[in-house]
Amino acid sequence: MAEVLSSGLPHADALRTWREDGQLVLEPLDFKWSLETASGRQVSSETLQRLLAAELGTLETALTEARRALGLEPTSAAEPRDGRFVAPVHPANHAALLAEPELPTLLLPVDPHAFFEPLPGWSAARAVARLESSDLDRLNSIEAIERYYRLGAGVEGALTRLGTGLFETEPTKIDAVALIQQLRQAGNARNLNSLLLHLQQELANRKILEERLVLLPRSAYAFGRLRGDLQKLGLPRSVLDSRGALGRAYAEVTRVMASALRTEGQALMAAGASPEEALDQLAAQAPHWATIGAAQTRAVAARLMAA
Repeated sequence: MAEVLSSGLPHADALRTWREDGQLVLEPLDFKWSLETASGRQVSSETLQRLLAAELGTLETALTEARRALGLEPTSAAEPRDGRFVAPVHPANHAALLAEPELPTLLLPVDPHAFFEPLPGWSAARAVARLESSDLDRLNSIEAIERYYRLGAGVEGALTRLGTGLFETEPTKIDAVALIQQLRQAGNARNLNSLLLHLQQELANRKILEERLVLLPRSAYAFGRLRGDLQKLGLPRSVLDSRGALGRAYAEVTRVMASALRTEGQALMAAGASPEEALDQLAAQAPHWATIGAAQTRAVAARLMAA
């Protein structure tokens, strides 16, 4: 799959294979929860033929193994056929097929509990359902269970983002059910709508802080300064006039600066500063971050000169 994705070619999710008239027949299968986004071209034989023509190494190996498993000669031809979308039996998918009855589709029944319960966010979905006096374990409708699952997964994602330190790079593991209960006791989750409104406002506030953090290395060491420093270091005009080369260099420089900023931000918060206070103190140290940026620019220039 990694090689298929890197090819940039359209493709289905899987290929069904069988033997017919001494050939390896290939049927593209694409798995959809919702058929609203399905396009017949994705599973057409022409689309598959273009993928086969790219002669991707791992795909060729898989086809060789399929021929062996089916008792076909290694040189037997591969015959692409038009494929199908595999999707769950769902009212929305029935409606999609009414609008596009020619869409090649295989609808399969899905037990919503068996499908959703193993997924991350199920516990949060149950807690969210309780805010509307619903017992998720007793619901049978795939539409209702899907709705609460998506809401619960979204709430858990929001709580994870809010519970992760501003300067951390890895998400913090949280207990979404306990946090929802705390918000309910605090009056911020009297019902589902109030919970969602509260999280929306908190995420908006968090986004402001994240944007301030992202801007710190750029304001301390601007793109124009990088180009000027590279010019002083004697880089050739071909590099200085290349927006692509300069963009990659600037991305590397600001990445190093951002790492240093996050480390210092963590130390400030460990010392008792709030995220806002930490950002203010980091912004006041702009000359220090510019020095780090200039040093990294020299390292980039040395590497480019040696190439």
